[in-house]
Amino acid sequence: MPAPVLTDAERERFLRFPAQIQRADLNTFFTLSASDRKLLPRTATAPNRIGFALQVCALRYLGFCPEDLGTIPAAALQYVAEQVDAEPGGLADYGERRHTRIDHALQAQAHLRLRRPNRGDLDSLSTWLVARALEHDQPVVLVDLACQRLRAQGLVRPAIDTLERLVAAARRRARVETHRLVAPLLGEPRKKTLDFLLVPGDDGRTPLARLRESAIRRSPASIGETVAKIRELQAWQVGDIDLACLTPNRRKFLAQLGRRSTNQALQRMGPERRYPILLAFLEDVHHELVDEAIDLFDRCLANTSSKAGRELDEFRLNGARAANEKVRLLRDLGRIVLDTSIPDAEVRERIFQHISATALREAVDECDQLIRPEDDNYFDLLAQRYGYLRQFVPEFLNVLAFR
Repeated sequence: MPAPVLTDAERERFLRFPAQIQRADLNTFFTLSASDRKLLPRTATAPNRIGFALQVCALRYLGFCPEDLGTIPAAALQYVAEQVDAEPGGLADYGERRHTRIDHALQAQAHLRLRRPNRGDLDSLSTWLVARALEHDQPVVLVDLACQRLRAQGLVRPAIDTLERLVAAARRRARVETHRLVAPLLGEPRKKTLDFLLVPGDDGRTPLARLRESAIRRSPASIGETVAKIRELQAWQVGDIDLACLTPNRRKFLAQLGRRSTNQALQRMGPERRYPILLAFLEDVHHELVDEAIDLFDRCLANTSSKAGRELDEFRLNGARAANEKVRLLRDLGRIVLDTSIPDAEVRERIFQHISATALREAVDECDQLIRPEDDNYFDLLAQRYGYLRQFVPEFLNVLAFR
């Protein structure tokens, strides 16, 4: 028998009532209608009345009746017991005769116009599950979807073991279908590339392991490493991989398998399963590396711009201190030049009487350093970091195709 696809906790969830039932659900599914009450055996004992009523409510609410009706929340049990004039504790005595419970189950199914699925129904459900498995590979999700499908078709949910077998078979068929869909992409050169991903190099690390690693620092070196990976993927023509034949969820699931599976686990897989996983991983990691390169480039450029901006702020602060001295000097010069009592021929001489030629020359030289471009941005300071930018900008621009 195949191994169960659900964990013990997940199986338990599908075998019992939920721990809590919302008030709205109590009103909708656990309120006995007139036809429900009419069906209740009038001569039945209190335990049988409450047991039968719970079977009707459980079928309506869950699509099946739990083997252990005692898992129903106390509030829901009290709600139903009051409607059939019985004590909640009487449920413990329900079903002392197994045939009684079976008879009640058949009556409740007929009353709710439900039927048990036949072989054809299960085959149809199995085919439907394959399409769902191509979108969601998680077993618990598929079991949930199968339960919803059965309820929509008016079918009583079969045993959880049956659903597990159907889900396991659907997942196997989904893997086969996945391989069939991607087979046109698996020429011999690409198969060799995919096999190469799992071959350790001289350092003992595989290309797959290298591609899984993300940059840990925002630096030109990190951009260079990321760009090198993108170039490697481009050499393998990863950009030509188009997995549009698979659903986005399927591609994401396969890519995640490629990221978390060990090298040994991937090698043990058959090619029909391994190749789709590695294809999805390559397509996904290519997109991720491009995003990573853009993010690193943006952050390094922003960091450079921020530093240049801070330098301009510091320059302005220092310039403000120096400008005060220059303003005083300009004031003294202006007063001498504008003094009409000083003959024009003596202006120069009078200036040097107040200000030495050396001091004036130094002030003029400092003015050259203080003068900013007319738009007064920090681009000239940014240009001073050409050496830093040169380390990563050309590689980044050359490896990406902009449009």
